Amino acid sequence: MEDRFVIFTGTICSTYLNRMRDYAMRDLENETKKGKTNFLKFSKIVEKIYNENKIESLNFSYDEIRKIEEKNRIIFSLPFSGSGELLKVSPDTIDGLKLPVMRKEEEIIFSLKETEFKDEHEIKEELGNLLTKINEICSFLKKEIENYNKDLANMLKEKSVELYEKISFRTW
Repeated sequence: MEDRFVIFTGTICSTYLNRMRDYAMRDLENETKKGKTNFLKFSKIVEKIYNENKIESLNFSYDEIRKIEEKNRIIFSLPFSGSGELLKVSPDTIDGLKLPVMRKEEEIIFSLKETEFKDEHEIKEELGNLLTKINEICSFLKKEIENYNKDLANMLKEKSVELYEKISFRTW
């Protein structure tokens, strides 16, 4: 799968996380509409909903970056793990990065025009600046994702107790 976009300039992080939280709550409420179930089975359903809606932080493998030189361009391939959706999420409180990339499976590919730099040192400096900014944004997103996952677990637990009580009383 190839996808071209400007990295970290899409949906604002808080909006994205609120939407994901809403999806989890909708999934939980839809499960309760299915009717009577025992507590153990319902607990497993809640756990499944959590696992489907938690978000895996974005991590780049900076030590595995590959450099490909072409005519007037230097192309870099940077592998990552985690939720690729986060590549299109914009941080709330720090400036994003205006870097066009192409996503190909679990890596982003971006290029620098060789003609925009005087020498190899300037290219390395620019690459270092880009990777530093990517790391800064990833660190911000990681904190937000950790909070989201913790809040999601607590919210599902609280809401599931409330909804399970409603299911239990339906049978009376």
